[in-house]
Amino acid sequence: MSIDNELKKVEKFISSLKKTDVVELLWEKNGVKIGFKKDDNTVKNNDKIQEKAEEKTGRVEFRVNNGKKELILPDDNYRTIKSRMVGTFYSSPSPGSPVYVKAGEEVKSGQRICMIEAMKVMREISINENAKIIRILIGNGHPVEYNQDMFIVEPLKKKNIKG
Repeated sequence: MSIDNELKKVEKFISSLKKTDVVELLWEKNGVKIGFKKDDNTVKNNDKIQEKAEEKTGRVEFRVNNGKKELILPDDNYRTIKSRMVGTFYSSPSPGSPVYVKAGEEVKSGQRICMIEAMKVMREISINENAKIIRILIGNGHPVEYNQDMFIVEPLKKKNIKG
């Protein structure tokens, strides 16, 4: 392969990298190392986007307790929904389909709220109470661990839910 073809591949890779959340990457193949790092302006712009999202749903804060990272809930009425398995979190039943739930929506007991894939088996997860989704803590297609917080919800007390 010519140097021009190799440079085109690297340029294409850099272009793809710009569309991701990756801030820094080191790649090594056959003794050749290539490193990429986004500039501070790109990172700052991403932080501004995150801050705007947090204005709507509240900043998620954590504390370390006995070496474990714990979520600090922004309101005493809120609780979390945790993953019951290790796998990959999906916010919709298939690519291009509408998401199961959005932050701010009220959901009924028994309603599906996400899907977790484990070992090529898809398992739809339902909520067991009427609630309002305050925040979705896992991104679509991201890994989820057993007992990891996935949603912050506000239980609804004997309130009729539309739908």
